[in-house]
Amino acid sequence: MIDFRGRFLNSPTSQVHENMPHSSMPPVQFLRSGATTFRVAIWLSGLFALAVVQSCMPLPPEGGGIDVGTTSDQWTVRFDPALGTPASMVNRALRNETGSTGAKPVDSAVAEAAVQQVFHSRTQWFRLRSGVDAFRLVRDETRGWLRYQRFEQTYRGLSVAGAGYEAHVLPNGRVGSLEGSYFPDLNVDIRPTFGESQARDRARNLFQLGAPSEPLPQLQYEIENGFREASVLTIVPQGGNFLLAWGIVVAVGSRDHARVYIDARTGSALGRQMIGWSDTR
Repeated sequence: MIDFRGRFLNSPTSQVHENMPHSSMPPVQFLRSGATTFRVAIWLSGLFALAVVQSCMPLPPEGGGIDVGTTSDQWTVRFDPALGTPASMVNRALRNETGSTGAKPVDSAVAEAAVQQVFHSRTQWFRLRSGVDAFRLVRDETRGWLRYQRFEQTYRGLSVAGAGYEAHVLPNGRVGSLEGSYFPDLNVDIRPTFGESQARDRARNLFQLGAPSEPLPQLQYEIENGFREASVLTIVPQGGNFLLAWGIVVAVGSRDHARVYIDARTGSALGRQMIGWSDTR
């Protein structure tokens, strides 16, 4: 049995009162002390009665518990040292989540909304300017009970080559992880002065007879984001700079293809990336 009385008497106030000689305590102070002791006794009696009632209550069914609401997301973030933005985010609140037998992946639209919510709610990590910076869904697939989505970064509606995130979304609609890159605070003039047809001629001339007439740097932009056309206008990272460029698909030999990036302001060739896309149209 818990000794509530002993716990009360060990408080500093009770010790002072307890150690004072009775002959030195004025009558009024003694009466007040007695009233205080009586009120405490009543309070302790009520507490004991509540404990007895709770002990008699039926237990919740096995596996049940107290519902305290949805657990909030708690992110472990690894930042890109150069960009200062997330390179990976893992939701540690979901680290023990596993898919149950027969669990189905969450609906694509629900998953996309959940990922977009992460982007827009974490303003300290993603400094998205309205009408300027955004993330656009460009790939969606499922593997078992997980949904995988690829989001490209856009700047004023144009793709930023290689930038964006792959998200893993659980069947409950919560985002488990994000991995990729985001370039903040871009400031690029998106009006080309070197036209699309000029860029196409320039790129194809570089690969006459299936071989470049001049050395071109090999570029590697992961998944090429959402590029589906033979010619795209995009933002290309070049070291610490960002250039407006045309990405033109050209044939390289009898089977292979490359996307050649041509500066949309100067017409100079920036590099090429080998791709498996084959419709040159």
